[in-house]
Amino acid sequence: MTPEDLRKAADILDTTDFGMGYAAGLRAMADAEPVHVATVAEVHMSRYTLEWANGPLPEGTKLYATPQRPQWVGLTEDERQAISLQVIREDSGVAWRDAMATAIESALRAKNGGAA
Repeated sequence: MTPEDLRKAADILDTTDFGMGYAAGLRAMADAEPVHVATVAEVHMSRYTLEWANGPLPEGTKLYATPQRPQWVGLTEDERQAISLQVIREDSGVAWRDAMATAIESALRAKNGGAA
């Protein structure tokens, strides 16, 4: 995401009841300065020698333009219905929203390898 995309997302979150804390975090990310990670030390016949800002990397280290994240997997309609039925069966009373959020978070975490 570009800094502009992050600011737009923060503006949208500001219009919701739940997005206030997240909006501030997105704005902080948008305003962050780029981090220097390497300097091109030498170029020889289209081969680049890099000097890393935080010390050498092991040979064969894969480098990416952005941190690589696994593809996020959402819930199917059947899974959403099952979660709803689970929460209703537990008769969560006043705390139904917390119970629903916890059930959804747990199901998504399980589908995405435990990543938050």
